Amino acid sequence: MTVLALENNQITTLPSNIGCLHQLAVLLLDNNQLTELPDSIGDLIELEQLTLDNNQLNEFPDSIGQLTNLSVLNFEHNNIKVLPKSFQKLIQLPSLIVILDDYKPSIFKSISNFIFRFFIKPFKRIPA
Repeated sequence: MTVLALENNQITTLPSNIGCLHQLAVLLLDNNQLTELPDSIGDLIELEQLTLDNNQLNEFPDSIGQLTNLSVLNFEHNNIKVLPKSFQKLIQLPSLIVILDDYKPSIFKSISNFIFRFFIKPFKRIPA
């Protein structure tokens, strides 16, 4: 299996053995109710596209940095407060569009030397 499309299913958790899908290249999880990703997500070393828009994610596991083939990562409209330092290992990402309901510079605190790769388009105006 190379594509797993699970959008719009009200999924609240992913099984920890999701990492056993070693050939998975595309994982589509938009419009669910996920609050976290299992650490085993980092075992999906062939993953090129991960979409997580419109979930309830609070953070990414550090293992996200193991997805070095990732070229598309979407996570708009979640509750992410901080990006793990391991994001710096996602060298295949040409850009990352982050749409935040409430812009907080602290989200980028742990990846300050990687911030130049980000384009931020907040919904609210950033105070000068």
